[in-house]
Amino acid sequence: MNDNHSISTTSIEENYFYKRIHEYLDLYKYNNVDGQQLYEMLESYDENGQPLYHVSEIMESFIKQKGIPIVMMERISNDHDQTITLSQEQFVSLDIELYKIYNNEQKDTMIKGNSTWVIPYSYSIYSNSTGKPEFLESHYITLEDNDDRKSKTTISLPTKDDEATNTKIFIKGNEDQKGYYLVQYDDESIQVACEWLKSDLNFMSYINRAGFISDIFNQLLEDRAEIPPLFLIV
Repeated sequence: MNDNHSISTTSIEENYFYKRIHEYLDLYKYNNVDGQQLYEMLESYDENGQPLYHVSEIMESFIKQKGIPIVMMERISNDHDQTITLSQEQFVSLDIELYKIYNNEQKDTMIKGNSTWVIPYSYSIYSNSTGKPEFLESHYITLEDNDDRKSKTTISLPTKDDEATNTKIFIKGNEDQKGYYLVQYDDESIQVACEWLKSDLNFMSYINRAGFISDIFNQLLEDRAEIPPLFLIV
């Protein structure tokens, strides 16, 4: 399952994933494919019988809706405390010819819908507290399907010491590009990442660098980002 909709691999261990796929194919080798049976085979449960991966909810939210989610990251700073708020919108990529056919009002209707998704969201934290940008830690959280599109999830960032007021932090969304969603960064995050990309060739893996640049390029095409920060990468 290497197509773009295999987002459940974001939180499922690769060995476990393929093991369960083989078991599913062996168990139902003479039957027609049943999506729900596949989801149940991939799922794992805690000691209370609660699902750990929410495979069914995730897949249903993706395959029954048009487009993909774009997760918007907004940094909020307060003295020494920093947080990132996450929210989501529907994104539908249009062919270049469709852009010529549809007027702006129709385009906005197609791209910005009311859909929300259950998203296994991954992110990595980088800091220059040692004098150069370095990876600190990575995390996975689940962004819930919520009818209230204004609903936001908040994540806390490492606090700054009094002696490290110049320390900068960058959050890379969609670690190793395993998730089927786009990420929109705030202007401050774009600025920090662009500065580090220029000064340190080892900042982020090549997959994360490519993913970040791709996300910024999408922001540029959709008028979601200013042009100058993008040129700092080149």
